[in-house]
Amino acid sequence: MHVRLANAPARSLLIAALATLAVLAWQLAVVAFVYRGNVAGLFFTGDRFPPPPELRPTTPIIHGTQGYDGQFYRYIAHDPLFTKDYAAYIDDARLRYRRILVPGLARAVSVTGLPVEWAYVGVVLGSVFAGVYWCCRWMLDHALPVIYGAVFLLVPGTLASIERMLVDGTLTALAVGFFWYSGRHRWGAAALCCAVAALTRETGFLLVCGGAVAAVWERRLCRALLFAAAGAPAIAWYVIVARSTPPSAAHGIMTSPLVGLFARLFVVRSHPDAAIQTILRTLDVLSVLGLLGALGAAVLLLRYERSAAVRAAAVLFLILGCVLGGPAHMTDAYGFARPVSPLIAWIWMRAAAERRWLLATPPVTMSLSVGAYLVQTSWTAVQQVLHWS
Repeated sequence: MHVRLANAPARSLLIAALATLAVLAWQLAVVAFVYRGNVAGLFFTGDRFPPPPELRPTTPIIHGTQGYDGQFYRYIAHDPLFTKDYAAYIDDARLRYRRILVPGLARAVSVTGLPVEWAYVGVVLGSVFAGVYWCCRWMLDHALPVIYGAVFLLVPGTLASIERMLVDGTLTALAVGFFWYSGRHRWGAAALCCAVAALTRETGFLLVCGGAVAAVWERRLCRALLFAAAGAPAIAWYVIVARSTPPSAAHGIMTSPLVGLFARLFVVRSHPDAAIQTILRTLDVLSVLGLLGALGAAVLLLRYERSAAVRAAAVLFLILGCVLGGPAHMTDAYGFARPVSPLIAWIWMRAAAERRWLLATPPVTMSLSVGAYLVQTSWTAVQQVLHWS
């Protein structure tokens, strides 16, 4: 037993390193064969939101699309302190700039001489490494094979971040770190994860609130103050952002509990290709049912969670999942699965710990829907290789 515990960090580091190298290899292949060596292609920039003039010569444009969120985080990485007026080229500048951690770190790393885009990729890879490592340690603490920690790669937020340079994988990694540290009663490290998570995405505050509420419930005043203080840096940054950007319209993604989810089941997407249309419609229905099933699985798994802080955070993310439902946000799992990715990670971890494998299956449909985009990108790379050969 002592030998096993002594080797736990080394085995977890090995799995995390291998997972990160696998992701890096995939990204390098996509950059080389899909984007012809231009790493900016990973940020998925569309022509409906033209990039700032300084970045246009180095930006691959995908015509006929509005692109995706990663393009805006790239602009922030080039202008984190509002010195270049890049906020004018962002769809919702206040919302995007609040999520400063990943682009801000990329900018900080770039002072070494590394291009901002590659520095951003490095931050995403670092998040993959940390998420897999913490997940591995959590699995070992629950007498599970260390390789189970690689399930972090299958969380929708992780998959989307790997392909389109989003911030959700980083938030999910920090949530897994919070789960592990809280389970070990390492409250300083857990609070640090919360502080960083709140700077990564607004939903990181659910971790802050989970830790604080649990501490108050257990009458641990000092711990409650620790978690409350963890949210202070993000609040201070939000104030700065509010002074430099117009109001956000992000509240539109919310609706009455479960109403938006059930309504999405009756929305049919069309596609010129009949076969692709059938696949899209099937994945849409399965992924929405998967989210509904995941919410139910979370309710059933809550009674097994021993950490009050983790339980409180899981409840808050469960509530978030119930009120998602804005029409634009519910287009596909690429949109609605990412905000609840910390909950999905927890469901898989807790279901594995309790050997309740059936409860781990509902979120799989969302991962399949998001993973379909990676398969499509991979196939494009393969086609390029075959064409060049």
